Parts: sequence; C-alpha cells; structure tokens
Amino acid sequence: MKKSIFLLAALVLSIVSNAAIVNCEPAGDLAWYLSQAQPGDTLLLADGTYDEASVVTFNKEGIVVKAAEGAKPVISFIGTWMKFELTASTTFDGIVFDGTSSANYLLSFSACASGTFKIQNCELKNWAFWAVSNEFKASHVDSVIINNCLFHDGLGAPVHFNSGSAEKHACDYLEVTNSTLYNLTTPEWVGMIHLDAAADIEANQLVVDHITMYNFNASELGGVVSSANTVLSMTNSIIANPVEKTTHFGFVYGTGTIDHTLFYNMTNDSGTHTNSLSGDPKFVDAANAN
Repeated sequence: MKKSIFLLAALVLSIVSNAAIVNCEPAGDLAWYLSQAQPGDTLLLADGTYDEASVVTFNKEGIVVKAAEGAKPVISFIGTWMKFELTASTTFDGIVFDGTSSANYLLSFSACASGTFKIQNCELKNWAFWAVSNEFKASHVDSVIINNCLFHDGLGAPVHFNSGSAEKHACDYLEVTNSTLYNLTTPEWVGMIHLDAAADIEANQLVVDHITMYNFNASELGGVVSSANTVLSMTNSIIANPVEKTTHFGFVYGTGTIDHTLFYNMTNDSGTHTNSLSGDPKFVDAANAN
C-alpha cells in the first residue's frame, strides 16, 4: 500500500513539474492554443480582445486560463451559440467574458464534468441566457467555485444549475464568494444564483458569502434559490433593490441558514435567518458596482 501511495504521489509531482506556460496573443486562435496545451498547462493571455466565433471545448484536466501580469484580456463571443464548453477541471483567472448581448452562454457544462472548476477575479457581462450554467438538465458537475467576480448586464441568471433527474445533481457543490451581481434580468422562475438538486440522493451544497446583489429582476423567486434537497449557507451579504419586489429570497425548501445579511426594499421570508438586517446600504457608486 505504501508503495502504491508513493508511486501516485510521484506521478502527481511529475505532472505538476511538467506543466508549461502557453503564451497567447489576441491575433491567435484560443482553440489552437488549447490544442497545443497538455493537461495542467497554463494559457497565459496577453492584453487585448480575443474574438471567439466557434465553441471552444476544455477537455484537458487542470488547464488554467490566466491573464498575464498587468493584462485584462477580453474573451468576446460572437454569435448565439459561441461559448466555452467545460468537461474537465479548468481554472479561469483575471479574464473578462463578454457575450456581446448575443451569446446565450459564456461558460457551459453540456456534459458530465468531473473535478473542480474555478472562476476567480473575472468579469462576466452581456450574456443572453445564462452566464455559468449546465446547458442540459442531464449534465453533472462535481464542484464549481466562483470568487471575486463581477456579473452584470445579463439577460438571464448569472449562475444557474438545473437538475434533470432524481438520481444526479446538476452540481454537487457550488460556492459563490466575494462577488458582485447587478443590472440583471432573468425569467420569473429562476433566481440569480440558482441550484437545483436531485431528490433521491444525498443533498448537494450551496455556499454564498460576501456577495452584493442589486438592481435585478426575478419576480417570482428572488436572489438566491436552492431546492428541497440542497443545504444552503448564505452569510455576510447585501441584497438590495430588485426591479420588482420579489416574493421570495433564499427560496429554501430543505435546510438552510441566512446569517449577517442585509436586505433592502424586498421580502426575505424564506430560510432560517440569524442577525439579518434591513435598511438602505447607501452604495457609494452603484452604477459602477461600488
């Protein structure tokens, strides 16, 4: 057994040590750059706009897509079905994703995707349907972690995972932290952060912490929505100024806790509340997410 563990550790170290940096320029084709990368490599994006007119599939384990130091690369999706399709663990860091008001999805899980997917220090804007989502109800994702991101000016939910069967969650673990979501419109039957769950297996988990959400339209459900078989934890957040005063916030059918969260100009009648506040958050510059 000890020998097997040692060999496995050596293999992991070998993969990490062999990871390479693939330098990418806006004039190039990200799909081509990805084809040159090996599992664990980093695509380092120089400053500029990368126009994507085709679906780019990330199916190599451990790929990192990262802004070069001091750069703010923009991935611009041209066309309704242009997107990044994720099937293997991928990390995005410091990237601007622009749906140009035409792309239905920005980051999509359209098949079963194993491992952990990280979206950090990114800006996602101008999508037409969902920003981060399982495109098909039957798809499954192990873990999605979103941290320090800005979502704005979208026509659908920023984060939406919808289960299609009683035997499999769309996402086992979803975490959204230190992020701002504003100027958003979504259909009345979903929330801004929305996680469904399969009914017949162990509960999935939704963790929301230090988010600010305002100027959004979700007339039936509200800001954060989880289903009957989801464990929800929402803490240290500000939820303010829905376009229409919503019927529900934190629409919790199963177990859930909402703690140290401020609500303004809306109802918040779902979940178990502790230390909840109400009142004008007095944003410094709401139009610019401050």
